[in-house]
Amino acid sequence: MTEESTNQAEQNVWLDVSELRLKATLQGIDVKIAPAGDVTLYTHNGVETKRPDVTAENTTDISISKDFNSVAAYGAKVEIAEDESLVVTTNGATRIRPVGTSDADDAAAIRAAKMAEKKKTQLEIGDVADDGWIYAGISPKTHKPMWVAPVDAGVMLFGDAKKEAQELCAEGKKDARLPSNTELYQLFNVAAKVGGFNQEMSGTAGVYWTSSRDAGHAKSKALNDAIQYVCSSKTGLSVRFVHS
Repeated sequence: MTEESTNQAEQNVWLDVSELRLKATLQGIDVKIAPAGDVTLYTHNGVETKRPDVTAENTTDISISKDFNSVAAYGAKVEIAEDESLVVTTNGATRIRPVGTSDADDAAAIRAAKMAEKKKTQLEIGDVADDGWIYAGISPKTHKPMWVAPVDAGVMLFGDAKKEAQELCAEGKKDARLPSNTELYQLFNVAAKVGGFNQEMSGTAGVYWTSSRDAGHAKSKALNDAIQYVCSSKTGLSVRFVHS
């Protein structure tokens, strides 16, 4: 990481070039410029955005105006106008964030925006929602997008698994449940993208409960074989919840 700073008391500008992006503070306003020319501003001031007259090269060169009211990098430029509004010139995207927003908050907002954009187009198996649950394709049972918990809930009896699913529903995870027989098959087919399944086959830990029943007994299946098991509800098996 390279860092260049000036005397803030006299010039009120601070630069930090790290993590493949430029961070700058101009007159107390935080600015970030990414290599693609994307600009993030942390301000309550007005912002004007415009495109450059010609295509700017996305170079790593950094320039600061003599009056310390503008900074340019990666083909983008941010400057403070006389009325203290901000003018952004870039071919990239411009994001405006509230003052005091942390990097973690900013990252969460970007993830949410990406997820919202994907919902407008098409989700991909393995996409992670803000709550950590993972997209596993369209449910063959409900014909809706199916989301699976990021990790197993543990090894437990069938009745205990049903109770834990009810608790998840009560906590706001609507429709949390054991997968059906066909849903579990689908989860196993995309296990490499979803991850987190027990593949060691230690005892019954690698065998998973389903919500499907056969002659009063619950069905289950192991990840590493094609065998469908019919188990007593008093058997402890692995649990992975879904919702759709």
